Amino acid sequence: MTTKVRSSTLNLPILDDNSNNATAFVNFTYANTGSLSTIYTSSTELTYNPSTGTLSATVMSSTSDERLKDNIVTITGALEKVDQLRGVTFTWKNNGLNSMGLVAQETEVVFPEAVIIKDDGIKTINYDSIIGVLVEAIKELKSEVEELKKEAK
Repeated sequence: MTTKVRSSTLNLPILDDNSNNATAFVNFTYANTGSLSTIYTSSTELTYNPSTGTLSATVMSSTSDERLKDNIVTITGALEKVDQLRGVTFTWKNNGLNSMGLVAQETEVVFPEAVIIKDDGIKTINYDSIIGVLVEAIKELKSEVEELKKEAK
């Protein structure tokens, strides 16, 4: 089924075609003084498959520059926090594909800042924000292992 929806930010018509399993190439559109121009990707390195919801890129990058941040504090008690998370496998209801990850509602209890609620109420997880916790948890485990090695000698 192909339907037209409106972009919530620019109120532009967007074609929502989830009727087939075709790969779509992402279009980037700029709005300058009321006129629009579109830039098309010319390679297969950035693709979107609407029937599976799969966005694929060679490199995904998240803005992380120190100059853009205030109140930078090292995460403490990371191992205890990670222990409260539950990694799960599951099947997506809309397409039957198997996947794995976390459940947003469960993650929100431990890391509310990692959960984003979309306009339609659906909860998503910013998995990038959990990486810092995982790094600190590994460092805590490393310290524990080193301490146990010293005690064993």
